[in-house]
Amino acid sequence: SKFGCNTKFYILPKKNTTINGKEKWHDIWRSLMENSMTFLKEYYKRESSESGFASDKKSDGWQVWQKRDDRIMTSVMCKGIWHDLLLLGGS
Repeated sequence: SKFGCNTKFYILPKKNTTINGKEKWHDIWRSLMENSMTFLKEYYKRESSESGFASDKKSDGWQVWQKRDDRIMTSVMCKGIWHDLLLLGGS
């Protein structure tokens, strides 16, 4: 590896970018700068999850046709299990 354990990297916005807005946005940037690896681990967990949702929506559609809450939950869980089985077995 070219970089050691203590190497830090920073993603810097373009010079004409302004970081205006809520305090939460500033907290996110601070977290990235101070705890880069922790931040990126959490980021990639979310990114992977959203990627899974996107692939499920693409293959199964977004709409759940069931009306009752228990059947909606069952349908969503089955879609999740189906997604996992396809990943394990390869499509």
